[in-house]
Amino acid sequence: MHTESHPLADRTVLLREDVVDTQRGLVVGGRKFTVKDWWDLLVGESWMDARSTNFACYWYSRRRRYSGLPYDDEVVYGHIYPDDGGVGLSHLVHITELGEEI
Repeated sequence: MHTESHPLADRTVLLREDVVDTQRGLVVGGRKFTVKDWWDLLVGESWMDARSTNFACYWYSRRRRYSGLPYDDEVVYGHIYPDDGGVGLSHLVHITELGEEI
């Protein structure tokens, strides 16, 4: 479990260009992602324990399996906002998928 906030908490980054989402096509390279913080710091448990009761955890679990992401707790919770500035969708992203802060 993480005890301190992620260095990019409450900041927006671009996802790395090699990020793919074979499940829904939402978490993909070049998208803006606003990091809220480490998932386990925000909710007090691993994403692995919540994947059957939380949609963000469920979809991350599926995406991780098909994308070959590490099976660990180095994941952050945040939002991807549509280009038109509408409501953001909640996602989990592995830290290896985070790109440059914008």
